[in-house]
Amino acid sequence: MGEFIQLLVSGAIAGAIYSLIAAGLTLSYTSTGIFNLAYGGIAYTSAMLYFQLINALGVESLGVRLLSFFLVVAVFCPLLGQLLNVAVFRPLARANDAAKVMATIGILVALPALTDLIVDLGTKTWDWGLQSTDYVFLTPGVWKVPSETWTYDLGGFDLRISSNQWSVLAVAAVVAVALWALMRHTRIGLQMRAVVDRPDLAGLRGVSESFTSSAAWIIGTMLAGLAGVVGAPVYN
Repeated sequence: MGEFIQLLVSGAIAGAIYSLIAAGLTLSYTSTGIFNLAYGGIAYTSAMLYFQLINALGVESLGVRLLSFFLVVAVFCPLLGQLLNVAVFRPLARANDAAKVMATIGILVALPALTDLIVDLGTKTWDWGLQSTDYVFLTPGVWKVPSETWTYDLGGFDLRISSNQWSVLAVAAVVAVALWALMRHTRIGLQMRAVVDRPDLAGLRGVSESFTSSAAWIIGTMLAGLAGVVGAPVYN
């Protein structure tokens, strides 16, 4: 029974990471009609940037880790989402499904490769003082470094959960509530749903499809970045 509960918790943590990506996929698809298969590449790039920032600024400091987390999720990811929207996704809005799929697969392949290339050049050629990609599997968590594991006595068996795993569960719970509130109780959420459900009526009411599309890609990219940053310490 104890082993079953431990596996159940581990599965819930994996599910929490995938839920962040699934939420972004669903949001972008329902708002733009494009199923973004490049989320894994965005998550990897975000995790790599977080890894490089905390190693450059000081991994021991909680303030540095929180600052790096903010810079990646709240600054880098929205900029990346808007760039991809303008350069790739917006021109694909009227394309056929095959073109949309191939474009997102291309981003999935290109983003991690470009990220590794920049890091390798910064390490071996330009002397930026970056950490080699060989050590990226050592990405520290946002909360505690090194990771701390707590053991809970559940009446005859012990349940072990690390600080990195608690971080994943907390982030997934906050995101779920925030997305629900965004889509149900905000103007932008109403506009997103209107563009999908009643596009002609939304256009007559002055709802900008390009604005809602940009918002969807920005939020979706932030969710992918969140999954990368909080998931990297758990799954290396």
